[in-house]
Amino acid sequence: MSSPESRNPNVNEPADPVLAADPDWLLETEQVTRRRRREPLTRGAIVVASLRIIDDEGVEALSMRRLGLELDVRAMALYRHVRNKEQLLDLIVEGILRGIEAPLPTGDWRNDAAAIGRATRAGLMRHRRAVHLVGSRPWVGAAGLTGLDATLGVFRGAGFDPRTTVYAQFALGNYVGGFCAWEAANLGSASGDPAARSEVLAGYRQLVAGLPPERFPNLVALAGELTAGTLDERFEFGLAALLDGIAALR
Repeated sequence: MSSPESRNPNVNEPADPVLAADPDWLLETEQVTRRRRREPLTRGAIVVASLRIIDDEGVEALSMRRLGLELDVRAMALYRHVRNKEQLLDLIVEGILRGIEAPLPTGDWRNDAAAIGRATRAGLMRHRRAVHLVGSRPWVGAAGLTGLDATLGVFRGAGFDPRTTVYAQFALGNYVGGFCAWEAANLGSASGDPAARSEVLAGYRQLVAGLPPERFPNLVALAGELTAGTLDERFEFGLAALLDGIAALR
């Protein structure tokens, strides 16, 4: 039998059949190393995995440990790409905002402002469980700042004075964000499912209609209207009323 020193290093010896058939024998650190060689960890991959967790389980389920399990890496490996969880949340917000499809400007300030509002709502509701996160973090990334700049440009280009320009952008952003927060919180996943939404609204309508009219006369009288119309119709009504008010300031 030859000694280890006498083996030809250029000859590939057959792998141990037991170890080859059972990859789980690797230590955790070795598993992580092998994964990195196959698929390098990036900030983009971290954000995508984070949004996957949030979409399925909610923001409260996101932790560095949970994210590490999702990506099949140790939690400490994440800190090579993000400083801490606070920066991770900012990156998630930026990732959501990058998913908003910016409408092409038409030169008509009212149409352009409305288009921005609709596009923002559509983008936010793709990640309905993260809507409150977007509204609670500063927009410090390129996508968020670009969106703010474009909205300010719509009102500024229409001839509004500087303060009205800033306040109009603030009012539009808060209307859209507030509507999305209401849509996500009050109906949850049902807002994306017409049948489930109808069931939720029917239950609410029945609840309101059964209230004592002497105590809640207006709610009882308007029980049907409270749950009438689509979410799009409600959004468009508020958007039009908001823009009417802004237009009156010119």
